[in-house]
Amino acid sequence: MKKTIALMILTLLLLLPLISGCAGSKGGEASAGTLLKTFPQDLKSSENEGTRTIVSHIDWPYYETAKDLIEVSTHIYKGKITDISFEIIDYKTGEKNDDPDNTASTHFIYIVYTVTVDEYIKGEGDSTVKICKMGGIAGYLEEEQYALLKSSGILNDETLTIVLCNDDCTLKIGSDYLFCTIRWANGYDHIMNPIQFAHHTDSENAKMIKSGVKQ
Repeated sequence: MKKTIALMILTLLLLLPLISGCAGSKGGEASAGTLLKTFPQDLKSSENEGTRTIVSHIDWPYYETAKDLIEVSTHIYKGKITDISFEIIDYKTGEKNDDPDNTASTHFIYIVYTVTVDEYIKGEGDSTVKICKMGGIAGYLEEEQYALLKSSGILNDETLTIVLCNDDCTLKIGSDYLFCTIRWANGYDHIMNPIQFAHHTDSENAKMIKSGVKQ
């Protein structure tokens, strides 16, 4: 194992190049563009007996209002999930790197959502987008995740564990969402946090975001 999971998470907190956000909300009813703390939980995965996982707890910026979220997002668009896959990505550069001979400690497993874009609301780009989200998924294509972690040299047979991030937002193939992302020049869109990058298209949050962009 190249580095311990703890070291990877610590380095992530120091180096992850995200724009700083507002303090977390304490709840309450939405008003004047205040975003509700609701998010999709659509992927029904099955926990397999003997699943080896570790949950990493990462503090992400949270955006209180639609205006805040719109400002930090470089691209906002509606689209459909057409595929869910996994990649090893260097979280310093945001680029794919599954070379087993690479000794960097900044490599991490990511979920990659392939999206067919129906409409750009902020920004512009291709009709197909790949959104990467740190962490794996328990009970979903686990063998594929294990194989990737092993072939990339991050973990060996004895320490083979899927790292999960501390959030419940899950998306499923065939469903439509409103996405708010940060686009880097590396082939992927990145999330600003795990629960505010995707919204059901008919949700109050989506309505406030779309309305805010038009203002």
